[in-house]
Amino acid sequence: PIQGDMVHPYLRRRSGLEPVEFPSHMPPHDPDELRTLLGETYGVPLFQEQAMKLAIVASGFTPSQANKLHRAMATFRHVGGMENFREKLEADTDKQIKAVIITHSETSTGVLNDLETINRHVKAHGEALIMVDAVTSLGAANVPMDAWGIDVIASGSQKAYMIPPGLGFVAVGPKAWEAYKTAKLPRYYLDLGKYRKDAAKNTTPFTPPVNMFFALQVTLQMMKAEGLENVFARHKRLMTTTRAAVQALGLPLFAADGCASPAITSVMPPAEVDAQKIRTLMKKRFDIALADGQDHLKGKIFRIGHLGFVCDRDILAAISALEVVLREMGYEGFTPGAGVAAAAKLLAES
Repeated sequence: PIQGDMVHPYLRRRSGLEPVEFPSHMPPHDPDELRTLLGETYGVPLFQEQAMKLAIVASGFTPSQANKLHRAMATFRHVGGMENFREKLEADTDKQIKAVIITHSETSTGVLNDLETINRHVKAHGEALIMVDAVTSLGAANVPMDAWGIDVIASGSQKAYMIPPGLGFVAVGPKAWEAYKTAKLPRYYLDLGKYRKDAAKNTTPFTPPVNMFFALQVTLQMMKAEGLENVFARHKRLMTTTRAAVQALGLPLFAADGCASPAITSVMPPAEVDAQKIRTLMKKRFDIALADGQDHLKGKIFRIGHLGFVCDRDILAAISALEVVLREMGYEGFTPGAGVAAAAKLLAES
C-alpha cells in the first residue's frame, strides 16, 4: 500500500490545497491558542505562506489570531539543517507546539526533506502531531506512514498518480483521530469525520468526481503491474539522470545531492544565461514546458519535472532540446552532446 495499512486514505474532490487544508482543523485548541511549527524548505517559505492562508481562511482564524502562530523557520539547503526543528521542539518544554507541518518534496525548489529525521524529532517531543504535505512525494518516494508513525499525510491525484487534478487523498493515524475528538476549529466541508463515517458505508458525504475514481483505478493498476519498488527506482533513476545531464551542460543545480527530489530538478543557470528565455525557447521550439521558479526565485531558476507518467525517452528528449536552446542562446559552457551523453550513459548502466 502506498499510504499505509493502519489508516484509511480518504478520497474527495479537491482544488490545489484542500488535502493539506484538512489537517489544519485537527489540533485540539482554539485559534488563539494554536501554535504550529512550520518547516521552511531551502530558504523559500512558500509552504508557510500557504499554511498561514489556510489558518486564516480555512480554520476560522482572524488575521490577528493567525499572526499568533508560532512560526519557527528551518532551512534545508544542506542536509542537517533540520536541527532547527530539534532545537525548537526540545525548547518547547510547556508543550505549546501542537503540530509540525512539513512539505516532504518541495516542488518549488526540488528538495526532498529528511522526513524520517524530522519525524523522529517530533516523536521525541511527545505532544505535537506531524502533518505531511506529500503531494509530490507519495507514489514517487517511499513514505512508510505506518512504520514511522506519521499522523497525517495528504496528497493529490495529479502528480505521481498520473491523472488530472480533482482528487485529494488524506490518510489519518490514531493520534490525529484522538486530536480530532477535541478540536474546536470550525469545519464542515473539510470535516474528516464526515468522510470517515461515510467511508465505512462505502460512500462519500458529498458528490465525488466519479470519473476520476475510474481513472485512479487504472493508474493504480499500472503502478501495481510495474511494482511499487520499481516505481520508486524509476523516479530515482530519472532524477539521477537529469541531474547528471544538467551538470554535464555546465549548469548549477539548485538542490544539493543529499536532498534532491525524485519529482523535479531545479536548475539555476549562470547570470549570463536567461532562465526565462530558456523556458520560452523550449516551449516555442520543442513544445516542452519547463516550470519557472516561485517567489524570489522567479525568473532565476527553471525546473524539469520527472514525476508520474515520465520515461527515459522523455528525459533524453528534454536534455537534447535543452542543448539546442543553450547553443542558440550563445552559451558555450559545454561540449555539444555532453548532456545527452551523460544521460545515455546512466540509462544504459541502469
